[in-house]
Parts: sequence; structure tokens; C-alpha cells
Amino acid sequence: MSTLFLKVKIKSLAAEAQIIRKEEVKRKGRKTNEPLAWNDIYCDLHKHRVLNVRQEARATLLAYAYLRQRTYKQVEGKAVVEPSFWNQNTAFRNRVIRVAELLVKYRQPSMSKDIAIQRVLYWMEHNDIKASNIPL
Repeated sequence: MSTLFLKVKIKSLAAEAQIIRKEEVKRKGRKTNEPLAWNDIYCDLHKHRVLNVRQEARATLLAYAYLRQRTYKQVEGKAVVEPSFWNQNTAFRNRVIRVAELLVKYRQPSMSKDIAIQRVLYWMEHNDIKASNIPL
């Protein structure tokens, strides 16, 4: 598969975030005497946008950059990945795993998930190297 699928996914996630944000704005300005259900809907929408959609969009952008031979530094210039960070941070670990899953799904179905994780982690740790130069 080509990177076109990832490009479409990036655009659809961006559109989803915009739609959710508009709905959040509609519900945030409600009067306080209305039932709590409106507040619950706002909170659920906000959590979905911030936790689910944002993390999926970030993982998709990283997978897209990896496949387009960008360095990690080009994509996330200020991000610094310590090798021990893998063991300490669950969000980072989940992001690496999700990027590896996207790579296997959209571009390299013959590659095992474990090898893809190793390659993505190496790419992130050595932020000035392109995916084609990974020695694994």
C-alpha cells in the first residue's frame, strides 16, 4: 500500500477533531440550570478529542513521516527520547507500538510487529537518521 492511505487518515482525523471541537463549543456555553447530561456530553467529547483522536493523529503523522524518509527531528524537533524512557512512560510506549502497527498495516505487512517496534524506537532515539538508514 502507498502512503496515500495514511495521508487520507491524517486528513480525516483532523476533520474529526474540528467537528468535535465545534460540538464542544456549542455545549460549553450552555446555561447552568440545564441537566448535567449536557456537561457529561461536553466532557466525553473533550476526552475523546484530546485522548483518542489526538494520540491517533500523532501516531499516524509519525508513521507517515517514517515512510516518507523524514528524520524524527524533522517531525518533532523539540522532542528528545532517552533510551530509558521506554520503560518509564506508558504513553510513549503506546505511541511507538501504534506507529509500528500502522507501518505493518499500511506499508510492510511482511514485517513482524516486534521488528517494526525496534525500528521505530531506533528512529526516535537517533533523531537525525532516516528510516532507510536504520541498521536493523
